Amino acid sequence: MFTQPDGITVIIASYNRPEIFQTVFKSYLTDDKVNEFIFINDGSTMDYKSLQKVLNAYCEKNQIHFIYIENKKRKGAPACRNIGLKNAGGRYVFFSDDDMYLGEGTMGHLLDTLKGKKAQAAGCRIYYLSMEEYQNNISTWPQYADNVESISDPIKKYSLTGLFSHKIKNKIVPVEFVSGTVMYDHNFLKDKNIRFYENYQGNAFREETDPQIQLRKKGGVIIFCSEYLCFHLPYEMLNNSGQRRAGKIWYEFWIFVNNLIFYRRHSRYFKKKLRLSLFKYLYHFNKDRFTMLIKKFAEKYGLKKDKKY
Repeated sequence: MFTQPDGITVIIASYNRPEIFQTVFKSYLTDDKVNEFIFINDGSTMDYKSLQKVLNAYCEKNQIHFIYIENKKRKGAPACRNIGLKNAGGRYVFFSDDDMYLGEGTMGHLLDTLKGKKAQAAGCRIYYLSMEEYQNNISTWPQYADNVESISDPIKKYSLTGLFSHKIKNKIVPVEFVSGTVMYDHNFLKDKNIRFYENYQGNAFREETDPQIQLRKKGGVIIFCSEYLCFHLPYEMLNNSGQRRAGKIWYEFWIFVNNLIFYRRHSRYFKKKLRLSLFKYLYHFNKDRFTMLIKKFAEKYGLKKDKKY
């Protein structure tokens, strides 16, 4: 196995999105600490041969160890991430999705935060792009992404992403868990036998959060870096692919179901550490999700001009 004592292994799983990922992959591989890239094609029905050649050529040119894994049948994102962990040789591992663009400098900042704060995981904020915003700036995308203003609002005690923290205005704060764009201390994951839980159903919502709660239960520290960003591509570009391929109602249904599975798996932690009963947890989560959906609807139909992230 390729090993790098102080390097970063980037792990990305993809299902039927070769063209989408080709537009964003370089953003994950520009930091000089990234010296391994593991890409898992999760049993896609679309042809990934062209993308594989592009990724291989880029990694070879930039001296990045490249591993391409193709599942014969679709196994789901959690299983793919575990496959990536099994094959990773880096001291740190970085996960994100195939429809995300990583802001310049974010990878290095997350690594510096892990080391400086002696933490075991660090994540950044996700900025959701509108189609108009993406199209108007794609020709000068790196420059535009650099100039997007980061959020300075305090983190709420209970929020949709699960950033359970008292109100605080610091840009770097310890939290209970972050989004799926996150860097881990690989040694800690191995030592504590932390893996992605593979039994979430449907869209596998919460599969990215589950190992973070495992990490917290075993004494690990997670840092949220609010001033660094990962950009989610416009939903219009995705054409109901990936986890959204079966439609919005299906997607929302499995969010609710997997939240129940998630809470049940970690109920003792939620009750004792965060003082959250199942009812309280679902209330705060669904309240925030409903608010977010209303905001998206307003933005889509021009009912609200200023958008918050």
